[in-house]
Amino acid sequence: MQFFVDSEKILINRKEVRARVVHVDVGFLASARRPYVEFLIIFKGALSRGVNVYENYYEKEVAEYSYKVMWVFPEGAKITRAVLGVPFQVSNDRTLIFTVKKGMETPGYELIEFLIP
Repeated sequence: MQFFVDSEKILINRKEVRARVVHVDVGFLASARRPYVEFLIIFKGALSRGVNVYENYYEKEVAEYSYKVMWVFPEGAKITRAVLGVPFQVSNDRTLIFTVKKGMETPGYELIEFLIP
């Protein structure tokens, strides 16, 4: 997974940052026919009070399987806007969740704006 993360261009407030895969978990949901792989990816960027912007540029692709993504932003942050190419939900102001279904084309770009008080 680190290979794929390394091929992405990730920006925090227009400055490039490097993401690291720090944990991987593999298991099954209820049966051997429902495997899952969970990745924990972290990165650091210079955040400032007010509006901050996360951007990710990656290769467009057609999803070979369905997957779910969860972003958890710093304590006190508030997500104000997102452009992901798929529907998403925001809970507790700082958690963003979206699902990509098998066969969907990913847009190759993500943007999430969030407020730091």
